[in-house]
Amino acid sequence: MDDSGHSLGPRGRYLVAALGSATGVAVLLRFPDFFRESPYLAAVSASLLVLALSGVWPSVITQLVTGAATLYLVVLPHGSVSLASNSDLGRLVVFAGTLALADFLAWRYERTAADAVARERVLRQTESRYRHVFEEASDGIVLAAPDGRLRLVNRRISEMLGYSGEELLRLPLASLYDPADLARRPIAWDELEHASVVVRERQLRRKDGSTFTAELSVSRTADGLAHAIVRDITARKRSEEALQAERDLLEGILATSVAGILVVDPAGKIFFANRQAETVLGMDHARLIGLEKFPEGWQLLGPEGGPLQEGERATQRVLASGEPVHDARFILTPPGQPGRLLAVNAAPLKNASGAITAAVLSVRDITEQDAVQRALREREDQFRLITAAVPGVVYQYVVGADGDERFTFVGARAGELLGASPQAILADRHNAWTGANVEDRQRMSSAFELVTESLAPWSFDFRVSGPEGRIRWLRDIATAVPADNPPRVIWTGVMVEVTEQKRVQEELLHSQKMDSLGRLAGGVAHDFNNLLTVIRGYADGLGATFSDNDPRAAEVREIREAADRATSLTRQLLAVSRRQVLVPTEVHLNTLVQEMERMLRRVIGENIVMVTRPDGNVGTVRTDPGQLEQVLLNLAVNARDAMPAGGTLTIETRRRMLESPGVEPEVLGVPAGDYAELCVADTGVGMNGEIRAKIFEPFFTTKPVGEGTGLGLSMVYGIVQQSSGAITVESAPGRGTTVRVFLPHLAAKAVRTAGAPPLEGAQRVPQRRATVLLVEDDDRVRQLARRVLEQYGFGIREARNGDEALALFDEPSRWVDAVVSDVVMPGMNGRELVGRLRLRRPDLPVLFLSGYTGEEMSEVVRGHPHQAFLQKPFSPEALAAALEDLLAGLPTTPPATAG
Repeated sequence: MDDSGHSLGPRGRYLVAALGSATGVAVLLRFPDFFRESPYLAAVSASLLVLALSGVWPSVITQLVTGAATLYLVVLPHGSVSLASNSDLGRLVVFAGTLALADFLAWRYERTAADAVARERVLRQTESRYRHVFEEASDGIVLAAPDGRLRLVNRRISEMLGYSGEELLRLPLASLYDPADLARRPIAWDELEHASVVVRERQLRRKDGSTFTAELSVSRTADGLAHAIVRDITARKRSEEALQAERDLLEGILATSVAGILVVDPAGKIFFANRQAETVLGMDHARLIGLEKFPEGWQLLGPEGGPLQEGERATQRVLASGEPVHDARFILTPPGQPGRLLAVNAAPLKNASGAITAAVLSVRDITEQDAVQRALREREDQFRLITAAVPGVVYQYVVGADGDERFTFVGARAGELLGASPQAILADRHNAWTGANVEDRQRMSSAFELVTESLAPWSFDFRVSGPEGRIRWLRDIATAVPADNPPRVIWTGVMVEVTEQKRVQEELLHSQKMDSLGRLAGGVAHDFNNLLTVIRGYADGLGATFSDNDPRAAEVREIREAADRATSLTRQLLAVSRRQVLVPTEVHLNTLVQEMERMLRRVIGENIVMVTRPDGNVGTVRTDPGQLEQVLLNLAVNARDAMPAGGTLTIETRRRMLESPGVEPEVLGVPAGDYAELCVADTGVGMNGEIRAKIFEPFFTTKPVGEGTGLGLSMVYGIVQQSSGAITVESAPGRGTTVRVFLPHLAAKAVRTAGAPPLEGAQRVPQRRATVLLVEDDDRVRQLARRVLEQYGFGIREARNGDEALALFDEPSRWVDAVVSDVVMPGMNGRELVGRLRLRRPDLPVLFLSGYTGEEMSEVVRGHPHQAFLQKPFSPEALAAALEDLLAGLPTTPPATAG
């Protein structure tokens, strides 16, 4: 239905107008005579019918059509629209006025009805919207009567309180309040009489008994009800409380901050400062607020004391760039006061659009802190220099009560000695031991557990493998200090390399062991040589009494040969003990190897290939050539025995210059110097470390019983050591053995020392009569020597020890041409005796006899022109020849003062 109250649409209404008009015209045409008395009846009827069905405007159309048809068809003259009489004109006016009045009244009615319909529609729409707002409101809405009953509630208040709408309408209003809150503040209806709106915060109670904070906005309606809007402000209260807590915290931080806090506006003026800012800057709050630049006499300088350039201040930098400034440092100098170093951090404050609204500055006075840091850095630099100067890894190691262990400091040399950087070791203590020998590490752990309990000083030696595979010895030395809070033990120590010390220590132990064994061997050789001297001397004497065809002569020769074999054995013992007398000469190493090459090829056999590699620059050495030949022969024989199935023997010479003591395996322990190296290498079975450590020990052998004396390599070691050289061994099972002999290289201008021992067994005849003082503590040797010398025409005066010899020598009536003395005697030895005799006669000829001499006697023998040495055992001919050579060219007549 439209606004006029008709249900027809616009087209329907005008269709009704057309039909009504047509019907009215049709009636006039059908009954014209009937309407002559009432000509406008049909028109009025059609018009009223259309008005009732379609409204005013379709009715007006019908009126016009039917009115015109009436004038034309009914009113005289017929067939014309003109009027025949005034009465028809009056009736037309009445007709038109009546219809016009009816149309006007109908139009007003339609407008009034349409307005009523529109107002009703608006009312319904408003009510719908209000109902929607009421039900969908985010706040609870209630209408309450003064009797304490609710008249209307929306869905939101039901959700807040946990009741349905029907339940709320049945409950008294007071039951919805928290009893405690209601007891403190009852519901006050009378407040609505004095205020249009009353806003209160109340505690409401839900159906489940829980409570929440609500904001009630209450007003009175026209009908005397209370209209309340209820808002749950629990979250808002929490936010407000949190915000207030943050504000309180911020105020507390600002109040207690050790840094001064300043807030500066974009113009550079301070509009906030906390109390610490007053202390840091030395100004009170009143002077700081509004301050744009420091007063006259104040200076703000750079950290080095120079003036600041434009734009270098922290505030200017922040406001210009919008980026924070961290740890900017300035020196602030108030008038008449020393400058203070300030550390400034600054950050911009921005609004929602990103524009900078202020700059926040944190200012700290770090003058004292900077002084402490400078002192600390100086101490750290000193500590770093000290630890860098220590030839090792300085460290601090902490053992906690819970068993946790870690390094807290590691020196810079950790990478060099331990193979791991200080940072890696600090991150994981196990990185310090990645290169350590596994067995040593296990022993170290066990020992460290014990010493941590006792807190005794710690010292432990362990091996470390370097990246190049070289084994080094490190010594860990530390002391412990207990500490509390938390309980722990702090170890402070240093790890130093002791590879060279270990080598020297091992060499010393080996040398001491070899010296002890050498003394034993030398003592045995000395006593044995005395016996061999007697055996051989009397055998020679006895053999001279038999003819060659005498069967006893062969027996004497057997005795002599046995004595020679025993003599060879004692010579080996003397070489082991380094107590034989060497006769050094210049020896060209390549020549010696070349001369021995043919003999060595016969010795090693046909199944072994021998290769020689001489170095033309190897030059000469100073040593006893016979002994050096013995060294090469022994090394070749040992190499042959290590290659039972055949192989290659390589003999190599070369010049070797060592700038520092050797640490590599091939030169381990060799002192710095210029050397000629003799290298003997085989491809044999090799040796393990345990055997390699014992090969130079006397009587040590890996050969079956009866196949070796164990003196060959011991003799080699003794000869090399006595020649001021060194020897190294490299070997591993299945990889052969390489022995290197290092002998000092002889300079081109070295002085050659001549002299050689007399040939044993030389047939010499004394040229003149001479008197000899014979000094020998062994009676049998002394008696043999006296008999031999008397047979060769020498006069003999004999003594059993040094004291007797001095007494005989001092007898003025008995001249002595020469002295023949044993070296080792009880009490006064031969060297001491000769020294005292030479105080009386400096040119006294002396012939020393001994089974061994010792290194100190070798120097004495070599160093005097009237002095010689004869090794025991000796033949009668050798004794006579040595004495004759010593006396050759010397006068035999005593001086006149001898009287």
